[in-house]
Amino acid sequence: TTTIQTTETKAEATTMREQRRKDERRRERSKDFNLSPSHSASERKNWFPVAFSKNVKFNQMIPFDLFNVPWVLFRTKEGEIGCVKDECAHRACPLSLGVQVEEGHIQCAYHGWEFTTRGECVKMPSCKTVLKGVYVDALKTVEHDGMVFVWAGDEGEEVPDEKDPRHPTNLYVGEKSLRAPGGGSVNGTPFLTCAEIELEFENECDVLTERLFTLTQRAVNKAKLVEEKTGSLEKIFDLVDVSAQVAKALRWGWRPVPNEIKFVPSSALVSSIDIQRMYGDSIPRRVHQVHVCLPSRPGKTRVLFRMALDFLPESAMVADKVWENLARQILKEELNDVEECEIDGECPLMSVDEEEAMGDYLSYRSSLKNNNSSSSSRSSSSGGKEEEEKEEEAQ
Repeated sequence: TTTIQTTETKAEATTMREQRRKDERRRERSKDFNLSPSHSASERKNWFPVAFSKNVKFNQMIPFDLFNVPWVLFRTKEGEIGCVKDECAHRACPLSLGVQVEEGHIQCAYHGWEFTTRGECVKMPSCKTVLKGVYVDALKTVEHDGMVFVWAGDEGEEVPDEKDPRHPTNLYVGEKSLRAPGGGSVNGTPFLTCAEIELEFENECDVLTERLFTLTQRAVNKAKLVEEKTGSLEKIFDLVDVSAQVAKALRWGWRPVPNEIKFVPSSALVSSIDIQRMYGDSIPRRVHQVHVCLPSRPGKTRVLFRMALDFLPESAMVADKVWENLARQILKEELNDVEECEIDGECPLMSVDEEEAMGDYLSYRSSLKNNNSSSSSRSSSSGGKEEEEKEEEAQ
């Protein structure tokens, strides 16, 4: 009897060790898979807004990179959103090159394998039977503030739910909301969101984020410099592409006045700018902006830009392309300014709001580094225990 119990105990221990190894291999595969050369593992343990909800439609997939990993967003006819790795489990063909079928699955363009919003392969035309348990990596998604958020932490980690303060529905509320404020603005009229833009920018995410903190102040300084040299602010529009005549006409005769800016973890800058007429009335008008900067690939940043104005009647939104062109031109100039600032080293004096926002951002980055150091120490400790277990097994 004792011999049988000892044998059963050893078998259970062996099974537990094998399961632990499988779990560890799965976690290690995920860590290598999500590895980013310039960003720590602790930074990925967050919800990130990666797209505007209105752009994620049935049969309209959105490929993007996040922390050096390719993903694709898609929506079913029932409204469910999926975010899976943009590589087929069969031959690694980008799934975004395929189509979305009626059932809501995305179909690989190479051999027709189909995947659900959870990443499970449910159809394999190139095989006689569907192999069970075939998945591609999938991220958890949440919609909030008109954006799609994904949890970018490692596989096997606990994902914060609605009760966690890091969940988008708890974090991005009130003053930290990524929507323009509700109710009446400074002039008593409500904000209208006139443009939501997604693009990729050729620069490091950290560089772009830090330069955006002083963007408005540099715009004011540039306007003053042009006015001093030429006696007129009209010359400043020579910097604008001639193809954007509508944007040029709409902005003529206005002077930007920075109002406020704040950093909202994990990746958003929320700012407002008052614009004043250089001639004529003195009615206050305000522009509300949201910049989201995400590390996509080394040297590249995914940018989400939302612009809202408080001086437009709702009827003006019929000309949505006009406002989108205006927003694109403004964003283009902002990003060009970031590049110029990096080259010439120009760094204007920061306002109190800008200093406070920059301080919040740097504190957040520092906390991520500290968390990563703690995680590395724990990993080293657990690694030592694993070596001990291996030695015991060998004996």
